[in-house]
Amino acid sequence: MSPPRRKRATWSEENLIAAVNDVRCGRLSTYKASAQYGVPRRTIRNHLKSGILHKSLGRNAIFTKEQEKDFVNRIIKFAEIGIPLTPKMIRIQAFTFCDKYNIANNFNKTTGLAGKGWLRLFLQRNPNLAKRKVQFLNPARAQKLNRTIVAHHFNKVRKLYDELDLHYHPEKIYNMDEKGCRLTLHHQQTVIVQKGVKRVHMLGSEHGENVTVVGCVHAIGKLN
Repeated sequence: MSPPRRKRATWSEENLIAAVNDVRCGRLSTYKASAQYGVPRRTIRNHLKSGILHKSLGRNAIFTKEQEKDFVNRIIKFAEIGIPLTPKMIRIQAFTFCDKYNIANNFNKTTGLAGKGWLRLFLQRNPNLAKRKVQFLNPARAQKLNRTIVAHHFNKVRKLYDELDLHYHPEKIYNMDEKGCRLTLHHQQTVIVQKGVKRVHMLGSEHGENVTVVGCVHAIGKLN
């Protein structure tokens, strides 16, 4: 039977702060502070050297909290404007960011990519991000999805309703719409976006063979 695994860092952050402060002020040596507060001597020495007084396990993150927060906001912003980033694109961006600002890292310089392990931990640290399957959106249609054009459309519709007295005559109103059904198989890419987003679009050209279905429906439910 293998021996039970030893628990790591059973000491509290308060004990760490007290131990470092006592050593820094000369009240205790690192040996005595370690014995009194239950914090390993090497840990006390490391925190004295770094000046950091918060408890952490394992290797430090490559980005600071501020840098990582900015990185997350950029990912969300790209998704909102129709350019969601794939996991590989995020790994490329992370490597490029470190290379540009001379941030120490253990990324693969041959491939120019951050590791898959880094991405996995990055997503764990930022639960507001999630992997989603993307839906392609034609650039011409995407250009129409802005506040000015949509407002102009509904102003025209309101004017037409007034001219034809349609506000209280739904039996005179019909709506027609078309739906393109793709006949060829289409691979949906996985991207990283803000958690909770229901539909994710990526700008891309439409290609492949389609069959278009057109439906026309009465405002009170009559089909044509």
